[in-house]
Amino acid sequence: MFKVGPSGKDTVLHSFTGSPDGSLPLAGLTRDSAGTFYGTTEAGGANGCNDLGCRTVFKLKKSQESILYNFSGEADGRYTQSSLIRDAKGSLYGTTLLGGGNGCGGLGCGIVFRVAQAGKEKALYSFTGGADGGSPTSGLID
Repeated sequence: MFKVGPSGKDTVLHSFTGSPDGSLPLAGLTRDSAGTFYGTTEAGGANGCNDLGCRTVFKLKKSQESILYNFSGEADGRYTQSSLIRDAKGSLYGTTLLGGGNGCGGLGCGIVFRVAQAGKEKALYSFTGGADGGSPTSGLID
């Protein structure tokens, strides 16, 4: 991750290593009023679903990155591709492409999740791949 200053010069804020901090932060970032950024990684993390990992939800404060949550790839979801939204209490919400059940070829059809500031994740909805769709790749709106 980097920022571009007024002079046009960029500054590296964090270089992802893959494990345990995640890699490929492809989705947009969410920022709180204190200037802390929150996002997801497309690969990596501490839990090895495959060689790319299960993905993470991270926090970046003053160039210090920390992982709020590592997905396991099961009921909690796997493969985050969405940006996050944040509520007034600081909880983060997003979607995963897979996980959450047995549909979609046994890998699950994705979930809508919440991660509290303390790092506790909860699946709020599991897609079935039927009339409700499945495998969401976009973020949520508030």
